[in-house]
Amino acid sequence: MLYPEESDFTVTCDDAGVVVIFKPTKSSYCFHRLADSQEPLSEPSELHRGHTGDTGEYWPDAVLRKACRLAKEARHRMAV
Repeated sequence: MLYPEESDFTVTCDDAGVVVIFKPTKSSYCFHRLADSQEPLSEPSELHRGHTGDTGEYWPDAVLRKACRLAKEARHRMAV
């Protein structure tokens, strides 16, 4: 199994939240902005568009953790 690199992702951030796309499988991780919560982002909703319907040859937990970290970093940069 492979571990994802930061370059395997694209991150798009706007007022509604953050979308992180895992390029190898075209999987999307959508994090919505929470207005009445201490947490700035929701848990991700996942959409798998790749041929395998999952994270392919990559560790699923590692992909999810990296997507979460990138989303939080993007949201933090927007808040500053």
